[in-house]
Amino acid sequence: MLLLSCLHTAGYAQQTFYVCTSSLSLQKVTITPNGLQTQYVDGCGNGSFFSIAVDKTKLYYNDSNAGLYSADLVTIGNTPTTVSNCKYITSAPGNALTVGKDGVYYVYGTELMVVNPATGAAKSLGVMPYGPSGDLVFYNNELYMANYAGIVKIPLNDPTKAFMWLPIPDASIYGLATVKVGNLIKAYAFTGVSGGTNVLELDLNKRQVVGSIGTLPYVVYDAGSPVETAVEPPLQIKEVKVTKDCDKLNRGSAEVVTDVHASEYTYTLNNGVSNTTGLFTNLAPGNYTVTVKVEGQPEKAQGFTIPDYSLTAPTIVPVLVNPVCDIKGSIQLKISTSGYRIKYNNALYDSGYLFADLLPGAYHFTIVNEQGCVIDEKDYNLVQDVCPPITITAINIDAECKKYGLAVVNVLTLPHPDKYSYTLAGTTNIDGTFTDLLPGTYTLVIVSSADRKEATVVIPDFKIVNKPNLLPVVKNAICTANGNIKFMPNGDIKGAARVRYNNTTYKIGQVIPNLPVGLYHFTILSEQDCILDEVDLQVNEDKCDPVDFPNAFTPNNDGANDFFRPNQDSNPIKYSMMVFARNGQQLFQTNNTLLGWDGTFKGAAVPAGVYYWVCTYTMGDLVTVSKKGWVTLVR
Repeated sequence: MLLLSCLHTAGYAQQTFYVCTSSLSLQKVTITPNGLQTQYVDGCGNGSFFSIAVDKTKLYYNDSNAGLYSADLVTIGNTPTTVSNCKYITSAPGNALTVGKDGVYYVYGTELMVVNPATGAAKSLGVMPYGPSGDLVFYNNELYMANYAGIVKIPLNDPTKAFMWLPIPDASIYGLATVKVGNLIKAYAFTGVSGGTNVLELDLNKRQVVGSIGTLPYVVYDAGSPVETAVEPPLQIKEVKVTKDCDKLNRGSAEVVTDVHASEYTYTLNNGVSNTTGLFTNLAPGNYTVTVKVEGQPEKAQGFTIPDYSLTAPTIVPVLVNPVCDIKGSIQLKISTSGYRIKYNNALYDSGYLFADLLPGAYHFTIVNEQGCVIDEKDYNLVQDVCPPITITAINIDAECKKYGLAVVNVLTLPHPDKYSYTLAGTTNIDGTFTDLLPGTYTLVIVSSADRKEATVVIPDFKIVNKPNLLPVVKNAICTANGNIKFMPNGDIKGAARVRYNNTTYKIGQVIPNLPVGLYHFTILSEQDCILDEVDLQVNEDKCDPVDFPNAFTPNNDGANDFFRPNQDSNPIKYSMMVFARNGQQLFQTNNTLLGWDGTFKGAAVPAGVYYWVCTYTMGDLVTVSKKGWVTLVR
């Protein structure tokens, strides 16, 4: 099937007619809104169709040998039409053929003939002053003939008075056909053009060519259609079809249905609207009366009703958010019933779709059903809401938990729809939180889409503010013992809970042991492990001089070596020394390194000689040493 170009087919329903071509084949042509569609018709008689005429499903044709035949046009369901039951009727020499209520008409030379297809009997109706260039056709009970100069009208009661009805200069017309289009019967002429045939619509009532409805890709010799007899029926309104206008809100259409006719009918509504098509669109709900008139017949009238289609429209729940500050608005439409969509800016959206980034203004939405028909229309307005001023509710300043001596600032404002820009100490952000700040005075700047605000921020020295009052107790290293340190509460400890040293934490008051001589760094932590203070302490080495004794002394009161005692630079933390006579008698005992034996016993001098001593002492590293030996007393 070939789709052909079409220039003036608007408003046509699909209607068909038949043509025979220069190859003597039969083609079925359909007028559609998209152009002319053509389809080859197979069956008997193929290759012999020189001229044709159609009466409903009956086909009449003559071949190139002047034989007149009848056949049946058979269409079953959607299958292609075929020709069957071809039968010879009689000889009918001529190149123009049509069918009317009295038989099959053809032209022999310039003589109009009619044949009874049942008997084959032919009768002459008279000689015309014109010859045919192609076809004959009935239109509105009148017979017309194609002529090289135009369209000739033939009075059936006197063909000798045939006359030029519609001149069409420079057009070689071969075929004529009347075709049912809606309630109307329209006439068409077929003229040869390069590579095919041009199909012209004719208005035989107004004696004018309407225009081309398309071209066929072959040469047409003759044409015919199921309504070729064109008998004009009496005026009657069969029905008024009411439908909803798909593309308009709550509007309907009314189509007045009459018998197929060639005369021009005038259709008039009681609101004054009138046309010749019988189709009225864009009608508001209500009751109407249509009156149909045609020349020579009584007028007819019938009432009809356009229903209120809005009563079946679904409920629409809108959610509108106005633009505020620099934030654009939005509209969301929720449809209560499934099977509907939202049309906006010629695009379709599902129920609940969020139309965002909307500026202040009016917005129009159309609700359509699954067939795309308008069910409802909604209009909404968005206005620009006032942008609130910047209001600072708090500026919270705290020490950084993990960074000693630095601060964090958190700026709080009243809730606001737009984004704020916060600037402090050379840093800009949108959340109002600033970290790693040194002590000092700063200017805070807050900017919104409609406001600007400044504030002074003073950051204290948290090294001083949060410093806990702790007393470090340092025990130096001594002898073989390392030192230790502990931190004791000494007032307001500011929540201090632990001391960290070398990745180990100690409780406040707990000894940090085993510290060799050196400089040590300690971190004071809160219960939350936040740094409160950092302390550097030195562990020194205390003097460690062990106890030693001379091997002789001279208690003669000359001021030199008058006592037996240890070296006076020794510094034991515990000391005990005893002196014995050779017979084991204890002569002296002391726990003080400053006190020595003066060579007496119970106040009396002992004789010169050798005496035995025993000493036990403990140094600062808590190591206890025992010594013993002999000392000579010289007098």
